[in-house]
Amino acid sequence: MDILSDEELMEKVKQKDIEAYNSLYTRHAPKTYQFIFLYIRQKQAAEDLLQETFIRVYVKCRSYKSEKASFRTWLHQIAHRLCIDYYRKHSKFKWQQMELDDYSEKHQGTIEQNIQNKILIQQYLGQLPDKERSILILAYYQGFTGKEISHILNIPEGTVKSKLHYSLKKLNKSIEKELNDS
Repeated sequence: MDILSDEELMEKVKQKDIEAYNSLYTRHAPKTYQFIFLYIRQKQAAEDLLQETFIRVYVKCRSYKSEKASFRTWLHQIAHRLCIDYYRKHSKFKWQQMELDDYSEKHQGTIEQNIQNKILIQQYLGQLPDKERSILILAYYQGFTGKEISHILNIPEGTVKSKLHYSLKKLNKSIEKELNDS
């Protein structure tokens, strides 16, 4: 059996094909969970939002238009909106320090350097405004292009590039300060 593209699978989902839906879930759930978890940093809530994201994919499958955006971009639009809604509903929500075992990403360098870098980046992400945090997560953890991020967040591509540049500059300053204070 040939491996179907996301767009082909979505056409099958529109026909209520559960196997196609399961294939999309299997293919995209890990990266979507990663995005949600990095955004809200609460494991149980991230799992719940992942499920809600895929429920909406199924319920709103007819609104997906492959000529407007890739499935992956459309999926992350849904997840991003749910994260924003969650954040707004939980106004007393405090950004939590992520446990090192909650999320792992392979990096080069020594284990100690990786842990220090991870902690510093986590602390930095927690200090960023929503849009900047979303842009960094989408660009560096999810691998989206500026154009895709622009579409997901519904902001101009130039804004994505400038916020990304500004955020990285700020991150570098934070890292330098941390290294100098050590």
